[in-house]
Amino acid sequence: MVLLVRDYDYSSCCLTVYPAVLNFLLMIAVHKLNGKEFVINCEQIKYIEATPDTLITLMDNDKIMIKDSVQSVIEAAIQYKKEIYSFAKPQ
Repeated sequence: MVLLVRDYDYSSCCLTVYPAVLNFLLMIAVHKLNGKEFVINCEQIKYIEATPDTLITLMDNDKIMIKDSVQSVIEAAIQYKKEIYSFAKPQ
């Protein structure tokens, strides 16, 4: 799942939000082994291993064991990239 915050009404916000900043607001949702959902920054994924469970290694070598399949993380990462690049398209 990709969490989108670009539909938020920023007109009521005192800060100007630039598309480059929105990159940090897009995360992918994954599930811990106990089923609890949390989000990770897709840009920080170094690699994903399919052990009996899915192990994500981040750029700082932290490891996260998740319930989701490798394929579902890949699909979420692809959707994340599509959303990132949709901000760059001219309106």
